[in-house]
Amino acid sequence: MKLTFTGRQEPFSPAQQKKLDTKLTTLAKVMDSRGGEREAHVTLTSERHLRRAEITVRVHDRPIVGLAAEGDQFTAMLEAIEKLEKQ
Repeated sequence: MKLTFTGRQEPFSPAQQKKLDTKLTTLAKVMDSRGGEREAHVTLTSERHLRRAEITVRVHDRPIVGLAAEGDQFTAMLEAIEKLEKQ
């Protein structure tokens, strides 16, 4: 899965990118029924004490979006991945 990271106010650390990469590759295995390369765009923004994570994955030419807002940056990203898995 090809990943694109965007950190608006806070950059992504290499450790976070590696953990997200492993989580999203397991998600890609579930989505790859037709085969082919998937692309995910991860955006992180922060407002005061709230961190928002948005993960967009295109499946069958339609976007699937997972949104989450938490106090912790990594927790918000994991919750957004969990919402994608449910969809």
